[in-house]
Amino acid sequence: MPQVRTIFLSDIHLGTRACQAGQLLSFLRNYDAEYVYLLGDIIDFWSLGRTIYWPAEHNTFIQKMLKRARHGTKVVFVPGNHDEALRAYIGTRFGDIEVAREVVHTTADGKRLFITTAMAGFTATDDELAVVLGHELAHHVLGHRAWHEAETRGRETQTLPALSATAGGAEQQADRVGLYLSARAGFDTAVAPAFWRRFGDYNWRVRYPQWSHPSAEARARGLEAV
Repeated sequence: MPQVRTIFLSDIHLGTRACQAGQLLSFLRNYDAEYVYLLGDIIDFWSLGRTIYWPAEHNTFIQKMLKRARHGTKVVFVPGNHDEALRAYIGTRFGDIEVAREVVHTTADGKRLFITTAMAGFTATDDELAVVLGHELAHHVLGHRAWHEAETRGRETQTLPALSATAGGAEQQADRVGLYLSARAGFDTAVAPAFWRRFGDYNWRVRYPQWSHPSAEARARGLEAV
C-alpha cells in the first residue's frame, strides 16, 4: 500500500444517501498515512435527525478510522456544523481518535498549518458560507499565499492597514473581493456584516484586532461600505 504523509478528509456526510462511502473506502484501501485529519461534517446529524440512514459502508468507515488510530496513525477529528453536537467532546478521545476544536499541523518541509472549521462551522445559511468561501478564494485570486514562518498561524504580516479599519491589508482586500465573488455566484452578500458581528460575539479571537487581521466589527463596517 502506498504511504503518504497526511490525508485531509472533509464533508463526508455519513448518514446521508449522497455520501460516497464506497469510493472513499476504495481510496483508503489504496493509501496509508501518518496523519489523518477529519475536518467537519464527517457525520451528518442534521440528516440523521430527520431520518435514520446508516448502511454498512458508513459503519465500515468509522471502524477503519478507529483501526488506523489504534495502529499508530494520528487521527484528529475537528467537528463542523453538521456534526456540531460532537463539539461537546472537544478535548477528549473517541477510541484513539482525538476530538479537537483546532490543530496545528507541521508539513514535511517544516511549514505549519493552522487547521480549524470555526468559520465554516459557524455559518447558518448557504449565503453565509459563500461569504466565508469567497473570502478564502479571494486570497488565492489576489496572491496572498505567504505565511508567517515565525508563528503558527496567520497570513503574511500586513502591518498597520490590517489593524486599523483603513483601506489595505490582505484580509480587507479578500473581504471585498470575496464579496464580489459571492455575488457573482448568485448569493446574497447583504448577510456579510451581520455574520461578522455575530461571529465576533461568538469568538473572542476575532472580536479584537490582531497584527494581521482587523476586528470583526471593523470588517463588518468595511463590508457595509462596499
